[in-house]
Amino acid sequence: MTDEHKNQSDEEFEKMLAGALGVTSGPLPEPEINQIPLPDDSWMDDVPEGHKSGFVAVVGRPNVGKSTLVNAIIGEKIAITSPKPQTTRLQQLGIYTRDDVQIVFIDTPGIHRAENNLGHFMVDVAVNALQDADVVLFMTDVSEPIRAEDRNVAEIIK
Repeated sequence: MTDEHKNQSDEEFEKMLAGALGVTSGPLPEPEINQIPLPDDSWMDDVPEGHKSGFVAVVGRPNVGKSTLVNAIIGEKIAITSPKPQTTRLQQLGIYTRDDVQIVFIDTPGIHRAENNLGHFMVDVAVNALQDADVVLFMTDVSEPIRAEDRNVAEIIK
């Protein structure tokens, strides 16, 4: 594949991905602040006293069991699992609920050295999940020695 075709394919991929995610090109118009409806707080009446909630980003290199762990905690298969690396391409949310707590688990793509646009996109998805998290759950495969990839993920989390 020539560089010209590779760039053309990258541009086509980016357009396809933007369309799939509902992203438009160019700046979005700024909403008028007085046009934004204020949220109705009546739903808070149903929340018991002392109830806690938070977001947990589950991160690590590819194929360390992030999706398997989230599925096990939630008690259902919400995320696809496969022995093939980079099966998770977008973040998946799994919600664990008890009477006193609600935890939103953010299952992320594996953080790896990206070599193409899809790889860069997946790493960005995983790294951006860190910003939304109250807690970061960093997974490694304990059946193997720590790899350089694991150290790289640890550096990103810092």
